Amino acid sequence: MVKRLSIIIITFSFLVVTVSITAQARVTGPCSDCHAMHYSQGGQALSDWGSSGPYRALTTDDCMGCHTAPPGDQNDGANKTPYVMSVDTPDYGTTGTEGNTLAGGSFYWMQTVAATGHNVEGIATAFDILPPGYDVSLPGARGPWPQNQKVTCAGTYGCHGTTDTEDLYAAVKGGHHGNDAETDGSTLAKSYRLLYGVAGKEDSDWEYRPTASFHNQYKAVHRSGGEQAYDSTTISYLCAQCHGQFHNGTGNVGTSSPWLRHPTDVRLPGDGEYADYTYSVIAPVGSQDVSAVLPVVTPGTENCIVICISCHRAHGSEHDKIMRWNYKNWPGPTGYNGCAICHTSKD
Repeated sequence: MVKRLSIIIITFSFLVVTVSITAQARVTGPCSDCHAMHYSQGGQALSDWGSSGPYRALTTDDCMGCHTAPPGDQNDGANKTPYVMSVDTPDYGTTGTEGNTLAGGSFYWMQTVAATGHNVEGIATAFDILPPGYDVSLPGARGPWPQNQKVTCAGTYGCHGTTDTEDLYAAVKGGHHGNDAETDGSTLAKSYRLLYGVAGKEDSDWEYRPTASFHNQYKAVHRSGGEQAYDSTTISYLCAQCHGQFHNGTGNVGTSSPWLRHPTDVRLPGDGEYADYTYSVIAPVGSQDVSAVLPVVTPGTENCIVICISCHRAHGSEHDKIMRWNYKNWPGPTGYNGCAICHTSKD
């Protein structure tokens, strides 16, 4: 009986360990890290809470409040909350891969310099009437986009959460606590970075100083025949919902050289100036299979596909048009020719 009980205890312990390894929710730690029952502690709101509460879902701050690094703090590779904004100036470095910004960059520069980030409500002071390249007639387009509608973090006019509601809290409901062991886009929690429906492989520290072996793996499909490859699980499909003219083949992108606009959702050729490309966190490519991180890719195949964020940051950078590097000032001393990462013979 004692032996049998020992076996049961060992088996149960193994199951607990197995579950703890495979079934990890997006947010871990004490509930009080994010929630407060009465928006009050000792009769007043704490200094690290938002100042305009109480907030929905008993949270202590809103989206940007939770994801903004307080004074003297930045991403350090160990922080539990990814900072996409900060009070102090972030260290972007030359390519955004060696400082303290994450995969999406930072909205910080958008506060004062236009076109260095997505002009999200609550951060930017200037707003476009429509997203650049927006075309409501294209398949998959978000909208129609109301006049003077501002971009939001989530919801109908945002990137994160579901798109069937303009309510930011409702849009991301359940996403932070669901099991995201597999990010296949089947649920909000299982969607890559809470981008509903998008698949991918998530780097555990949000690409803090990434390497070829430790980075996000972005879902992509090769577009052929001039049409947009409308696979809703890809990262570029999400971008195309608002910037469709930069993706659609008919009269906008083209099908082959000479391209009208830079190709997106197209395999990086396996010959000529592209043949020497090796996976680079400076100019990353996407892949059709995202079951594992790919440290090595092969130009001309389905694991080496050009995507929107091969050149741009999703949130913001200190460079014009949210570029990953300062191409605008190249070949000057402050510029950087990141284009040569893929166009290897043109450096």
